[in-house]
Amino acid sequence: MSYHILIAEDETVTRNAIAENLRAILPDARLVLAENGQRAVEQARDLPRLDMVFLDLVMPVLDGVQAARRLRAQWENCQIIFLTAYSDFAFMREALDLGAVDYLLKPFSQTGLIAAVQKAASRLKLLEQAREQLTEAQAERARLSDLVDERTLLDVASGALDSEIEEALAGSTASGAFAVMRCPQGFSVRRAAGLVRGAQWETRLRILVRVRAEYIFLLVFSALEEDVSAIVYDRLSALCSKVSRLMHAGLSAAVSDTFHSLHRASGACFGCYAALPGEDGAVCWLRENGAEAFALGQPPAFRLDADGVRLLFDYFTLQRFSLPVCQRHLLARMEEAAGSVPPAARTRVMECTSLDGLSEAAQELCAGLAEPAGQPQPALRDDDTEARIKEYLLRHYAEEVTLESISGALGYSRTYFSKLFKRLFGMNFVTYLTGLRIEEAKRLLEKEKLGIREVASRTGFRDGAYFSSTFRRLTGQTPSEYQEAVRAKG
Repeated sequence: MSYHILIAEDETVTRNAIAENLRAILPDARLVLAENGQRAVEQARDLPRLDMVFLDLVMPVLDGVQAARRLRAQWENCQIIFLTAYSDFAFMREALDLGAVDYLLKPFSQTGLIAAVQKAASRLKLLEQAREQLTEAQAERARLSDLVDERTLLDVASGALDSEIEEALAGSTASGAFAVMRCPQGFSVRRAAGLVRGAQWETRLRILVRVRAEYIFLLVFSALEEDVSAIVYDRLSALCSKVSRLMHAGLSAAVSDTFHSLHRASGACFGCYAALPGEDGAVCWLRENGAEAFALGQPPAFRLDADGVRLLFDYFTLQRFSLPVCQRHLLARMEEAAGSVPPAARTRVMECTSLDGLSEAAQELCAGLAEPAGQPQPALRDDDTEARIKEYLLRHYAEEVTLESISGALGYSRTYFSKLFKRLFGMNFVTYLTGLRIEEAKRLLEKEKLGIREVASRTGFRDGAYFSSTFRRLTGQTPSEYQEAVRAKG
């Protein structure tokens, strides 16, 4: 690192000796020499930065302590090393109060000078690391703030709020409005968003801002029962006029009607976006994140069976929902159909990392929720039904086996076979099939030199991430950990 170093010493011989030693220790350093404290302060003003200062305590015009105070006011993090021919305790105490990193008694050795420089360099390094950490922390906080804003905006627009978020918002807000600003091509959207954040909004308004493509999305809450849309419209109109006047760029904005209930917020949201022209980028963004379909679409009727799950996921695909939207929507539909969803099932749904994995989990969970408690079980047929089922699954477990396909192949109705299976095996069909696939995966991991994806494919898992999470849930280990443990024993 190239340091900027100031040397203030009224004795020419000593000043030059310090400079000569520093050039030997730090050949890349930029040295500035001054004959007194006043001159040192003046020269420091022209420097791009100041890393280290060597100050004689006793100098004409301005002594070392006075010069240190002025330099510290301009360069807060500069490392000060005092030079003195006196071992005066009062001087030393005042020097330490100014945050001096060290002091050298004249005449000083090169070893003492090197030690002082190393101490100053160590402090500068620690300060630089602290600055970098602070910058990273601020950037991460800004990123997380953007994510929270986006998630909250979409949740309110879609009516898919988590209960805790809804309670938190409802507790502090009674009214709200949506707004979207479209910036002209070539105009910095980030700059416009900064103007929105810096606008003179009412202190009682809470504003969430999200930038996407050429759009700025705003969600404005107010703790008072009032026409929030009028307030937002006035503020944005004033801002658009200001931008047009000062920057010669026109911003167009649309504002929703005021909503006085979070449950009616989605209608206000799309009333706002309806004012935008055609198949707009703003509407596309909302559709891709699932908000528009929640607000305006009519999802299919849902049943806790394979057909119900398949129709629901076809709807997800058609609407281009993101995974988090699908997870929240699925849980809501399961709860509507079953009355309640166990915590373990909720956790299972939220742990899925892909849409395929979520679909498989939904098949299994919905089959379990659909089993009526306390219902009479069907009578067993006096044949080898259990053996036939096992044989069929052993031959077809790597394929896309469903309750419909196996019941049809064995000559049963779907409903009867579901109850029969539960009676024979003590668990529902999907749970049994998943267990069978995991057992076969364990065999392949033990005997074959196959990659994790290949094992997943051979055992009927369409998604590697879902295979890994299911394997860990049922065995307590990831496939890789299991494979390594087997090899270690061998």
